[in-house]
Amino acid sequence: MRLASFTLLLGILSCHLLFEFITQWWIGILLFTFTLIVWLIKSRYHLPLFWLIFGFISMWWHINSILAQRLPTVLENQSVEIVGKIVNFPRNESKYRQADFLVSRLSFDGKIYHFQGIIRLRWHFSPQAIANTPEWNPQQTWQFTARLHPVHEVLNFDIFDYSNFLFQQRIRAVGRIERATLPQLLTSAPHIHIDHWRYQLMLKINELLAGNALRGIIIALTLGEGQGISPSHWQLFRDTGIMHLVVISGSHISLIAWFIFSLMSKIWRYTGQLALWLPTPHIAAIASLLAALGYALLAGFSVPTQRAVIMVAVVIINKLLARQTRTSDLIATALFLVLLYDPLAVLSSGFWLSFLAVAAIAWALHGRASPQRWLLKLNYHFFTTQYAVFIALFPILLLYYSTFPLNSFFANFIAIPWFNLVIVPLVLIGVGLTTFLPTLANYCFEFTTIILHGCLSALEWLAQNQWSVKTTAPPTLITLTLASLGIGILLLPRGFPSRWLGGILLFPLFFSPPIKPMRGEIWFTLFDIGQGLAAMIQTQNYTLIYDTGDKKGDSTMAERVIIPYLQAQKIYQIDMLMISHADADHSSGVDALQKNVRIHQIMSSDTIKNSELCRAGQRWTWDAVEFKVLHPETIENYSSNNRSCVLKIQTGEQGILLAGDIENVIEHRLTQHYPYDLQSEILVVPHHGSKTSSSEPFVQVVEPQYALISSGYLNRFKHPKVEIVQRYQLYGTTVLNTAETGAISFKISAQQISAPRLARVERHRYWHD
Repeated sequence: MRLASFTLLLGILSCHLLFEFITQWWIGILLFTFTLIVWLIKSRYHLPLFWLIFGFISMWWHINSILAQRLPTVLENQSVEIVGKIVNFPRNESKYRQADFLVSRLSFDGKIYHFQGIIRLRWHFSPQAIANTPEWNPQQTWQFTARLHPVHEVLNFDIFDYSNFLFQQRIRAVGRIERATLPQLLTSAPHIHIDHWRYQLMLKINELLAGNALRGIIIALTLGEGQGISPSHWQLFRDTGIMHLVVISGSHISLIAWFIFSLMSKIWRYTGQLALWLPTPHIAAIASLLAALGYALLAGFSVPTQRAVIMVAVVIINKLLARQTRTSDLIATALFLVLLYDPLAVLSSGFWLSFLAVAAIAWALHGRASPQRWLLKLNYHFFTTQYAVFIALFPILLLYYSTFPLNSFFANFIAIPWFNLVIVPLVLIGVGLTTFLPTLANYCFEFTTIILHGCLSALEWLAQNQWSVKTTAPPTLITLTLASLGIGILLLPRGFPSRWLGGILLFPLFFSPPIKPMRGEIWFTLFDIGQGLAAMIQTQNYTLIYDTGDKKGDSTMAERVIIPYLQAQKIYQIDMLMISHADADHSSGVDALQKNVRIHQIMSSDTIKNSELCRAGQRWTWDAVEFKVLHPETIENYSSNNRSCVLKIQTGEQGILLAGDIENVIEHRLTQHYPYDLQSEILVVPHHGSKTSSSEPFVQVVEPQYALISSGYLNRFKHPKVEIVQRYQLYGTTVLNTAETGAISFKISAQQISAPRLARVERHRYWHD
């Protein structure tokens, strides 16, 4: 089983890495080769080879089946009629609703189109509309009019790719329900469906805990649904490495199984004749398996719960058959069945964190002598497992999140006993009492809240230390391989020679120095933040952020893009934050940056907290790179757009011009007053390519080699305008739009400009449309 699981995983990962190069012809050749090998060579390796090829083809089939559900191009951004069923927990907020729908019918202009993928929709409603519309529930079928477009999330260097996450959820299009129409409920949710029960339970808990700031955590521990947890609490859990405790994890499933087994072992002995006909160990084993399965279903059967239930099931079956099973076989069986059920699980961080944690614990405890006294033995196992998980998981955390909480050993030391032994049992008792004794359930939840407050206070104290979180760029394949070898060596039994070599192999993960520009060199990055603007300029010792982008959903683009990118690049101070003007798509992230990054100076044309006004004539030099503000001379009688700070950056003969949202009237003034200073090799196009900017005289004077446009995909302003793009191209300028290229990056020296790095080229994978 171990070899079969390994080869199945290897086949799936091979397809994941090589998918772009695979055609149906290659699949046919692969099958033919396998058949030929089996026919010509008689060997015991036939079965592992079969699982290798099976994994490869299974992953290829799953990916293609999802990619086949692409929204027809003719329907993009059109008003289409949709009939779909809600397939997960919807978000019923005060100002909007959001849910994922499995489409059963899609029509436009009287024609029905073949599309049966999953779409994510948001509905911003009016008070009158919501008064006449039932609340959304899982498994309801609705009919509505919406505007859709394929999944096209922002894409930047070295940070989380949200498109990958949506692909894992099988989501193929996103959009919004039109406010002019009212969604119609076609069929209600079936009362016997597990998702309906789970959602109704969530509503009851919400009702009982109305006004309780921690109810989102209690619901997450009950149902594995974390949408109610506040962003600040999510950040705390990430910074302390206890996210695995907050949603239902394998340890919770195992704990419940163990508790029920122990309880039934005590109770069933006193049933008299029944205990003779049905032996106590068998009844206890079956009851623990049913409890584990029930809790996993309550949690939505996520990957960690799948792994835990399978492992519990294998243990129970072997106990019933009076057979011994090695821990490695348990893990291998769980891995094998999870991959058979869903090969795309390998795209999820939860898959790797779950299996690597269990494997590390098994590796660390295998063949070790432990103390004989039960209390010392318990402490030994607890400390060993904590150490193993702490060491084993940080490469994966760095790979997926570019951060690793160095305090996680101490945080888990505090949180695990309280969560597993007190909080989770109390929550489940409260859930059991919710329907029949709601008052008693409320007391139970209130007591849980008091304990949670104490735990969170301790975690907040740990997280406030500057050393608590390590941030870096995602590790390379070589670095990750060396770290994996190092972890394996460090977890070897005590007394094994040269274990210190494992620590040396971990050095590249933590002690690789950040790469910086040379003196007189500029590294320029235009972030992909949707409709808005945010850019970063680095010199050898200084960093300038120009604008911070807009807000999207419950967070700003600064929190989603700029801050993670700064952390990945090991940049802990912004020397200057320049906000061109106060429009939301340029300034929404200021507060987030001030809370999370040390900022030395803020400059803006508008009144922003702790800022000074930018004025034409201001200039400074950083590392032989010159910075000069060209506009505004005054803010009187100017619109917000025309007050934009215009910044020129120069090194040698190469220049960058950032013009905010200035319009034709200011362009004309600048061409009259600064004809030489305007000349730049790189221009961030004014006002996202609006027709009110980029006048022909301005384009002629600037004469850029590259014109960069920061705009959102299919934005409602239809930026950039076609005539503006053509105007730049007419003068031989290369036009790059972040909506098409993702983030754009240049390295600029006094003598030359590098070819642009484009995120959608460098990071392109099969899930990107």
